[in-house]
Amino acid sequence: MQSAEIRTFVALRFDAAFLDGLVRQAERVRGALSDRARELRFVDPGHLHATVRFLGSTTDVALGTIATRLARIAEGTSSFAVETTGVGCFASRGRVRVVWLGFEATTRDASPLDRLHQEVEAAARGAGYEADTSPFAAHVTLARVRRGRRVARGNTDVRLEPIRGTCIGIDLLESRLGAAPQARYHTLGAYAFATSAS
Repeated sequence: MQSAEIRTFVALRFDAAFLDGLVRQAERVRGALSDRARELRFVDPGHLHATVRFLGSTTDVALGTIATRLARIAEGTSSFAVETTGVGCFASRGRVRVVWLGFEATTRDASPLDRLHQEVEAAARGAGYEADTSPFAAHVTLARVRRGRRVARGNTDVRLEPIRGTCIGIDLLESRLGAAPQARYHTLGAYAFATSAS
């Protein structure tokens, strides 16, 4: 008997202060773009997250393998400081598809975000997932353009003061699609980074 497959992804985990800041900034963006409410579907504050790697359909066997590999990554990773870099968008042919809030690591050495993404990507491939060759852009999705609607690039510009915080771990999440307008997320595994950045 085949086991049921679920939709999964790997996300970063931040400290409470940074999460609170993300919610506040998301609300400011929602307010600034209130005239675009018919075109944009904003993410619920409780669902804000930063995806490291979308895994997609996952069996029980693959779930156990990727969970073990993520735990190993977390054990060898130090927490690191992050800072938001402003509002941006993913667009196609000049039309916005997604509005997001970018962020970056504020360390002196090579970006731990890039290294973490590479390690999670390697773990995913080792667990049997297809390679994801798309470039990694650290961001938190704030809104998506509703189906059939159009928003031109330049109509989503919002200025925000940067917020700072700490990335403290990675989580393995299940994305549950249903009748609700937005997917619901369920934590399958939470992996705290073993040591703190100095």
